[in-house]
Amino acid sequence: MPHRTTEAAERLRKLEGMVMALTPPPEPPPVASAPPPATVCPLVVYPGYSEQDLAVFEPFRNILREPEPGSIVNFLGARMRTEFVSTCKHLDGKVLDLPVPDDGWHSEAIEWIGLLKSVLAAKGRWVSMELGAGWGPWSVGAAAAARHLGIKDIKLYAVEADPGHFQFLLRHMQDNGLDPAAHRPIQAAVGPEAGKARWPKVHDPADDWGSRPMEVVGQDGQDHIGRHFEDWLDVDIVAIGDLLAEQPLWDLVHIDVQGWEASLCEAAIESMNAKVRYVVAGTHDSKLHGDLMDLFFRHGWVLENEKPPRFAWQHGAKSLVAMTSHDGTQVWRNPALSSPA
Repeated sequence: MPHRTTEAAERLRKLEGMVMALTPPPEPPPVASAPPPATVCPLVVYPGYSEQDLAVFEPFRNILREPEPGSIVNFLGARMRTEFVSTCKHLDGKVLDLPVPDDGWHSEAIEWIGLLKSVLAAKGRWVSMELGAGWGPWSVGAAAAARHLGIKDIKLYAVEADPGHFQFLLRHMQDNGLDPAAHRPIQAAVGPEAGKARWPKVHDPADDWGSRPMEVVGQDGQDHIGRHFEDWLDVDIVAIGDLLAEQPLWDLVHIDVQGWEASLCEAAIESMNAKVRYVVAGTHDSKLHGDLMDLFFRHGWVLENEKPPRFAWQHGAKSLVAMTSHDGTQVWRNPALSSPA
């Protein structure tokens, strides 16, 4: 009996082996594959510049910079006191890298690209005008870039109406080795014609960067975007045409005047055609963006870079400017006076 049991067991093992040989091995469990790399759709992200445009940063990539307490130092080595702008305190003592896609707090790459294109196209002398200058970031930035390229003959015009911001401008120039007396800082607003206007009196100039002159202020004391102010100042308006007449040639006119950009350029377009190489303009609503585009297009300028403003509809808003969540930018080159950078 034990012998028969062993023999039967041996036959059973052989039979199982034959069955196993005829049965295909089980399929291995599927291996989870990595998802395909995410693609950036141009309909979702619109930087306003191309990869080729980023080449303008190359001559300014390795400028020696040191951190400084109480200030921000940008990629050009220009320093700005954090006390000038209340929203940048967290960057105190920081040294910023190239502003691509932006500098982390103030401006996007497109605006710096426009400025650097104009500096690279300069011919041994640099003359610029910053309208709505604030603390003068584009004047001082342009001077730093020009000096890095060996340009020593530099003349800066910077027009700012707010008295607190104008003091920031003077200090910012001095902090960066620029004597205001050797340049042309002007405490005034700028308009199509000379005159007078009302300007809101702000409690802390470091907190307010959206004001513009108003010819008439209603009894409600509201400005162009619906903010209420108790007190207003009288400010001078200088005519843009009179400013342009002071120099035979301008390498750059930078305009950021909270919604007056198109009317200023319309009033001075003939002078701009004759003596301005580049224009970099902030745009504060979609209509203004289109009006400015139409103006320079009709006069034969070349649109180097462009990014429209971002807009968020608000029922009952005071104006289109009041609904703009982020300014747009246009960079224009005058082909009669400048070749591509």
